[in-house]
Formats: sequence, structure tokens, C-alpha cells
Amino acid sequence: FESVHQAIERLDTVTDQLFPHMQGQQVTIRCTPSVATLWLVPQLGSFHKKHPEIDLSIRTLDTEFNEASASDVDLEIVILPEPVADENTHILFTTSIVPVCAPGMLKARERPTGAADILNFELIHLLGYDEDWHKWFQQFHTGPFKVPKGMKVDGSLIALQMAQRGEGVMLGRRPVINHLLK
Repeated sequence: FESVHQAIERLDTVTDQLFPHMQGQQVTIRCTPSVATLWLVPQLGSFHKKHPEIDLSIRTLDTEFNEASASDVDLEIVILPEPVADENTHILFTTSIVPVCAPGMLKARERPTGAADILNFELIHLLGYDEDWHKWFQQFHTGPFKVPKGMKVDGSLIALQMAQRGEGVMLGRRPVINHLLK
């Protein structure tokens, strides 16, 4: 996994490349609320100390990127299923999906020892990432399986809050959730 520091350094580099003479100007970054809350905002203090001349504006929208909506945005941070060959796209970090739940949920039930044991828990599904559970089970479960239906929510932050309350198991994206796993 690439460290958060390395990803921020890449963001610094990209910002310097795109805006080499940004003295006292505003840079608008758009990303999903979960990326902003879980990954970007915790990094802003150190970024601002390194670049006090840049006035950052963070816009969170859960809509698909399109040219019309990008007209007032300087940078967009998105999670893509596969790398895109585009000279204007720079990889900040790669993600992997991992099942996560509240620690108390594991104490109340038998701790899973393999992928098949996850099938005994309530699964939290994230709309827009409908194939994530299927992909995860394909990678880690050797026998036949059917991904159980479960609660469906339309935002990572909602799913994360449900998992933290012990209402089920969600698939979180590392390194975005790394600080929460401690």
C-alpha cells in the first residue's frame, strides 16, 4: 500500500505542475464526501503548512464526472475501477477492498476465520459498487457461494456508520479507511 504521505506528496507535485505560479489563488478540488471526510480533510493541515499561498476549496458531490460540471473545478479526486490512460489523470494511490465491522460485533459472535464465515454476517452493500462483494468472494472464497442480499445504502459514510454501530459488515477501501482500522 502506498502511504498517505506519498499520496499527498503526489497531490503536491500535481498541484505544483498544474498551478506553478498560484500566489494567493484558489484551487477547487472535487471529490466524494467519503474521500473528503476520510482521506483528504485529515491531510489538509499539513498541505496548508507547505502551501499557505493556495486557498483550497473542497466541493463534495456524489455525481458522475462530466465536462459541464468540471468547469469550475481545478482538480477532481475519483476512485476508478481501473487505471485510465489520460495525460490529465494522475494516480494518487491504489485501493483494495476489505471487509470491516465494529470490533464489538466480532466479540459478540464467533470470529470469522475465512471468507465463508463472512456469509454468516449481515452484509452492507454500497450502491454504485454492486459487484464489490461478488469480486471479494471470488478472490477469497474457494467453494461455491451466493452473495447474500443485505442492506443497501447510497453512500460510503452511511455504510461506515452502520458498520461502526455493529449493524453489519461493509467493504471498505484501503488506504482511505486505514486510520479507522487502528
